[in-house]
Amino acid sequence: MNRHLKSAILSEEDMDVEEPNEQEDTTPSMSRSRSLLSLFTFDVDLPHPSLVIVTRCENVNRNERLETMCLERRELDHAMSWLSTLGGAFSALGEKYEHFAYMAGRTSVEQFRLAIRLGDDLIVARCKLYYALSLIQRGYLSPARKIVKQQYDLAKNSVVVDNRLVRMCLGIWAKLKYEYAERRNKKNRLKIISS
Repeated sequence: MNRHLKSAILSEEDMDVEEPNEQEDTTPSMSRSRSLLSLFTFDVDLPHPSLVIVTRCENVNRNERLETMCLERRELDHAMSWLSTLGGAFSALGEKYEHFAYMAGRTSVEQFRLAIRLGDDLIVARCKLYYALSLIQRGYLSPARKIVKQQYDLAKNSVVVDNRLVRMCLGIWAKLKYEYAERRNKKNRLKIISS
């Protein structure tokens, strides 16, 4: 175990150690762990209740805010996973039934809201693409085209190119082209039947 890690995790018996006098001769590792004891401490619910974690924070409220932020991030990630699974299922059913395509669109909007709270631009872009896919399934090709083009330009012009996002754009663009071709074929068939 590394020396710094040993000094950060102490048992309850170690917490009773008094601060050394400056005249006392101590080894560097001993003085470091004792200087850590003078900082604020807080108890953390760990599997082993005899452990206490020593932090360098000067304000306990900061620890509480940090804990709240970590828990919120975990819950948002968890909700994002569930919404992604649900949205994928609705999208698959949306290929055949328009109502499910609509539900997939609503799910992608909820994912979009969570992605904004998470502050992850790549997830925001993916949520927009999911929404564009829902629009394609419902027959709104023009707004979907604008969204896909915008996200593709964003993905290609970013500092670090995310290949996954680029491939998603290309895949949805291919579906969009297919739907445009199907629409043209349907119009041509109607012209032939009517003439």
